[in-house]
Amino acid sequence: MCILPHLWLNYRLVLKGIPALKEAAQKALGFSLDEIKTVIDGRMEKSLLIEVISRKQKAWKEAADAAEYKRESLDNIIRNVQDSDAAERITKMTEEERAWLLAKMICIEELSVQRCLSEALWL
Repeated sequence: MCILPHLWLNYRLVLKGIPALKEAAQKALGFSLDEIKTVIDGRMEKSLLIEVISRKQKAWKEAADAAEYKRESLDNIIRNVQDSDAAERITKMTEEERAWLLAKMICIEELSVQRCLSEALWL
């Protein structure tokens, strides 16, 4: 089922504030109400339409890549916990021991995430 034509045909209802359609238009594929209105009103040429759609496609690809990286990271953490003998004793460890165990289990490459984890573990 193709949702985009349905949204474009109903953009006037969306602009009048029907909540379900407004939410669908904004969330379905990432098109703003202004973009939908511009296309429906005939103010967007083919080349610009292709450019706008290509930007949306690129944004969704980047989001999918980020989600895949997170999924793979979680798979690695699961494997690390499953392979860890120390994880069997996690409930009997001190906070400091659990913090060290978690630091060993979680391999994070992004520095900002690593900093947040470090702060959370040592609070």
